[in-house]
Amino acid sequence: MVYFNNMKRCKTPVKYVFLALIVTMAGCENKKAVTVKTATALKVLTERAVPYNGLLTTSYSGVVEEKNSVSVSFLAAGTIEQLLVQEGQLIKKGELIARMNGTSARNTYQIALLEQQKAQDAYNRLKPMYENGTLPPVKMVEVETGLNQAKANTAIARKNWQETNLYAPSGGTIGKIHFSSGMNVAPGVPVLDLLSISTVYIKIPVPEDEISKIKKGVKASVSIPAIPIHAVGDVKEIGVSADVLSHTYPVKIEIANPRLLIKPGMVCSVTVSSTSLKTGFLVSGKALQKDVNGNQYVYVVDEKSIAIKRFVRTISLVEERVLIEGDIQQGDTIIIAGQEKLASQMAVEIIR
Repeated sequence: MVYFNNMKRCKTPVKYVFLALIVTMAGCENKKAVTVKTATALKVLTERAVPYNGLLTTSYSGVVEEKNSVSVSFLAAGTIEQLLVQEGQLIKKGELIARMNGTSARNTYQIALLEQQKAQDAYNRLKPMYENGTLPPVKMVEVETGLNQAKANTAIARKNWQETNLYAPSGGTIGKIHFSSGMNVAPGVPVLDLLSISTVYIKIPVPEDEISKIKKGVKASVSIPAIPIHAVGDVKEIGVSADVLSHTYPVKIEIANPRLLIKPGMVCSVTVSSTSLKTGFLVSGKALQKDVNGNQYVYVVDEKSIAIKRFVRTISLVEERVLIEGDIQQGDTIIIAGQEKLASQMAVEIIR
């Protein structure tokens, strides 16, 4: 009887202990679920998409080129005796720039001159006889022909002698010198290059998908770090033949160079402004991803911290950011880091 009463008294405490155990286990399960949910959320960095509406400026890397280049050469073969100029020297039109050994040409000219004098003397002596009728006409024709031939030979010899001196065909700056004193040179082989650099061209390669945006007369800003100089020029030439390897078109921008400080071969940065307004959103380049089909996309975080894939298209670069268009709206939160293992509809945790 006593045993029964004890059991009855212990029945209530056992029930409460059992209920407490169930509550505790349920609490642990909920805590575990929250922990698992938090652990599966991928940590990411984000930024806001910034709306843009304005003119685009595209940057290129260019190289300075001379506006005009003339290859200067001797018209006769021989040995260069003296070079009278140096690379980078400014010269005037008609200035003597090189001299070839002219001994042989000078001797040939003197011989031709003596032959001419001999023919002239014969002509002077026989002409009165022909006028008096004592000299047959055939003989007089031979004398006149000999004199004319001697004069022609003298003119050729004089020209060959004069061509041993090389004169500047125009004013400019001496570029590359290809020969030195003592070297033999053939006719027409360039001895040096004469450059016109009072106005220079900046040559830039423009990709085929951007060449339609470049127009003649458009202003371009040029920066040359080596000097340094900042200048503004106009687009003067747009190439029509693309490079077969890079698929770029050559575009030339003309800028003034009055102090001749800008030299051919200098590397420069060029910024060209477009002529039409563009609208879109500015995002970090780190946000852009590409699928197996080559389509660009970004991840947008919605109000439930879920990553959504949005397809976009790149328009241009603007101030170290990328201008895009597509399924993006103002104020969208764009993931810029941590998306390497991310897929659409995955939960994310934004790192503040």
